[in-house]
Amino acid sequence: MLRKLDNRGWGFSTFIAFIGVFILAIILIAIGAVKMGIGSKDSLPLDVPVTTPSPTPSSPPASSEDNYQEQLSEYSDQVKEVAAMVVEDYEDNWDGQQLVYTVSDFIQANYLNKLEIDGNICSGYVIVSRVDSKLNYQVYLHCGSLYTTDGYQVDLDKTVL
Repeated sequence: MLRKLDNRGWGFSTFIAFIGVFILAIILIAIGAVKMGIGSKDSLPLDVPVTTPSPTPSSPPASSEDNYQEQLSEYSDQVKEVAAMVVEDYEDNWDGQQLVYTVSDFIQANYLNKLEIDGNICSGYVIVSRVDSKLNYQVYLHCGSLYTTDGYQVDLDKTVL
C-alpha cells in the first residue's frame, strides 16, 4: 500500500518549530563558548565573582615624587592582586600564553576604583605570564605627565588619557 504524497512540503508549524530549535541551539552554543573563555581575549571571564572595589589610598598625595612613589607602589600592588584573583579563577582555561589586562578592565568590572595621583588619572595594564611554572605579574602604570613605568607600551593600554 503506497501513500500518496501531497507535494506541499513542510507546513508552517513545522518551519516555526525548526527555527525555534535552531535559535535555541545557537543560544546554548554561545553560552557554552563564553563559559569556556572562547570569547574576546581582551575581556574578563564572566564567571569571576565581583568583589568590593579596592579602597583609594588614604594618604593625600604630596607634590614631591618620593611621596607619591608609595601611592604608585600601592596602586601597582592593587592591580597585581586583582590580576592574581582573575587568573586564579581563569587558570583552568588558560593555555599558557601571555595575558594582558588593563586597569580600565578592572575599573569597569568594579575591581578597582579610579586611580588618581595629584589630579593625574592613572591608567595601565598588567602582563601575566608563566615562567618556570610560576606566574609572573608585570604591572605598568601611566599617570599623565607625573609618572610612567619603564617599558610602558601605549598600544597595550586601551585607555586614552
